[in-house]
Amino acid sequence: MTQRMTTGFLVVLLLAGTQTGCRSFVVCCNNLFAWKQTVPADLTQFSNVTDSGRAGFSSADASPSEEADSVKENEPPAGDSRPRFEIPRELPGATAKPLQLPPIDTTQTVEQRRSVMASLFPEIPDTESEMTPDVSDGALALKDLQQLAAENSPVVRQAVAAVEMARGQAIQAGLYPNPTIGYEGDSLGTGRTAGYNGVFLTQEFVTADKLQIAQNVEWNAMRAAQADLRKARVRLATDVRRRYFEVLIAQEQLRLSRAISRLSNEVYEAQIDLVTGGEAAPYEPLQLRVFAVQARNHVIQSQNNLEASWRRLAAAIGLPDMTRRAVAGSVENPVPGLKYDAALQYLLSHHSDIVAAQARMAQAGCDLQLQQVTPIPNVTFYATLQHDDTSPLNDVA
Repeated sequence: MTQRMTTGFLVVLLLAGTQTGCRSFVVCCNNLFAWKQTVPADLTQFSNVTDSGRAGFSSADASPSEEADSVKENEPPAGDSRPRFEIPRELPGATAKPLQLPPIDTTQTVEQRRSVMASLFPEIPDTESEMTPDVSDGALALKDLQQLAAENSPVVRQAVAAVEMARGQAIQAGLYPNPTIGYEGDSLGTGRTAGYNGVFLTQEFVTADKLQIAQNVEWNAMRAAQADLRKARVRLATDVRRRYFEVLIAQEQLRLSRAISRLSNEVYEAQIDLVTGGEAAPYEPLQLRVFAVQARNHVIQSQNNLEASWRRLAAAIGLPDMTRRAVAGSVENPVPGLKYDAALQYLLSHHSDIVAAQARMAQAGCDLQLQQVTPIPNVTFYATLQHDDTSPLNDVA
């Protein structure tokens, strides 16, 4: 009955507004809403809907025939003993008790009403302090991370050691064989004499330019090692750059997820306030709670994603136990423009794989040349200086 009178009153206001102007209509609406605030609305009572689409009648306003028809419609069909509109027990939450919201008591204070709402609609836990590790001060830029990676990466250290080893082998391959100097004795003890005693010197002279060819082999091997070192550094910088942007995106995603979660919680709490004041149905906060919980779960997922992204970045740097820190940068930076022809020309002339392949081809050619001249014998010089102790004259042989 109250809803019928209110609807009719609104129609009268609309007609009056069209005749008297918008100013009188706004005044009338303000007066109506002020009058409705003084009448508490109990939305916990269910309304019956008839076949003709009428709504808003309570069970006291309905006639006995209409009430009987309504009860008859809710009964299960003949021969079916199952209750209608029963949630299957296989679904999660099917065994939960229905929400029973007590009717509004005008004698209760706002605090008492809110305490009742708090027991029916529990507060969603805050995600600001959950699963959030300590983040040390100071944001890291991309160049700082790449510098740390260059200093601590074991892959780069191994490539540097390979270059130094190749350089040492190239230097050693071009050096002449060392001369041999030693003591030499002959006919010792002959005729009870000291025999011949002295020193000797030997030196091998390499022919056919073998040393230069062998050194060229090793120099080309060092060039290939240097190309591998450059490749390792570029790959490391690229990997760190990729992991850096993963952390940056995860960091931004967490920031946005927390903002959406805060907004969802505010909407959920505002709807609870409406239920507390009797201006909304009790099921409406439950619908918003689903979205608020989903937003909170997305925050937790974003936190886990950020932690995993940071661990991958720390592993790429070579410091897996590095404390998580914020990264500086923006995910909205434009992609640098490149010309295809110029980039292709630079790639074909400077790519580390191509440079290493060219160096190894040159190494193989020099090695083939070395094997061709290896059968040519070298020249060995031998000299000795001895003192003859076999005769009293002590002649020098």
